[in-house]
Amino acid sequence: MDTRKRKTVYTIVERDGRCWWRPLGVGFVNPDGSIDVRLDAFPQSGALQLRDAGPRGLPGEAGT
Repeated sequence: MDTRKRKTVYTIVERDGRCWWRPLGVGFVNPDGSIDVRLDAFPQSGALQLRDAGPRGLPGEAGT
């Protein structure tokens, strides 16, 4: 699968002045440019961040 078409879905949780990126699911880019999202959990804040998926298990995949 072309990893540029796969997205990782995160929520960003702020605690004690720090931000924690929590993966919640995946997104898939369709041929028409729309994105299907599959969530394993729901964010408490209601906010989601979609990022291009990196190789599995690669540290820093979620950024900072």
